[in-house]
Amino acid sequence: MNPRKTPRLGAALRALEATTDNVILLDRDFRITYINRGTAKLNGITQESVLRQTIWETWPGNVGTDIERNSRKAMAEGVPVRFVHGYVEEGRFDLWLEINACPSPDGLANLGRKPTRPRRHVLLHPPAAN
Repeated sequence: MNPRKTPRLGAALRALEATTDNVILLDRDFRITYINRGTAKLNGITQESVLRQTIWETWPGNVGTDIERNSRKAMAEGVPVRFVHGYVEEGRFDLWLEINACPSPDGLANLGRKPTRPRRHVLLHPPAAN
C-alpha cells in the first residue's frame, strides 16, 4: 500500500516512525512485517533487511528466552503480555526493555521501551508478597 494514497495508513506509519519506542510488527508465523527506524538503528540493521524473516532468524539469541515464551503466549492466548527483557551482549548491548507483546488477528506487535531506572528496579525486583 502506498501511504500517500491511504492517508490514515500514512499517518499511522509516521507515528510509528516518530515514537521513541522500539516497534516490531509480526505476522501469525512470527515473520517481521515492519520495524521502525529506531529499532533498526538500535540493532545496526536496515528496516528492509529483516522483512519476512522470523524474529528467531533475525535475533537467534532470543530463542528459548522470555522474549520467545511471552511472544508465543501472547499470540496463542490472544492476550497482551508485559515483561522486562535484558539484551546483554558483551561489547554490543547492555540494554533492558519493558516489552508489551500485543496480539491482533493479524499477528503481534512487540513494543519495547527503556524503563526508567526506578521502574527497572521495581520490574526486576518486585516487592515480596505478604
